[in-house]
Amino acid sequence: MLPKIARDIGPTTRWSVTMRINRWGIKQHTSAKVIRITNDGVEIEREGDLELIEANTVVIAAGMEPNSELVNQLKGKLSNLHVIGDSSQTRRMLDAIHEGYALGQKF
Repeated sequence: MLPKIARDIGPTTRWSVTMRINRWGIKQHTSAKVIRITNDGVEIEREGDLELIEANTVVIAAGMEPNSELVNQLKGKLSNLHVIGDSSQTRRMLDAIHEGYALGQKF
């Protein structure tokens, strides 16, 4: 439920994405929680108010939370446990790739 899209990408890429979205007439509804998707569109909640947005196509860009369930189960059971990617914290895909590469270089 963020106030703006693409906040974690570079300014040039954000500008390019925003220009395409505007050119194609795609409507953005930020700071909203999806309640349900129906045949008629999508029902959202924003600032406590429910709203039905009529749509043929719905694209949801949702944030993520780290999934550390497996890490928590393995802590203390393995002497050489390395936590990388979204298991430690959610970030960009490139960050996870760099972490995996750096760890692989140590072996």
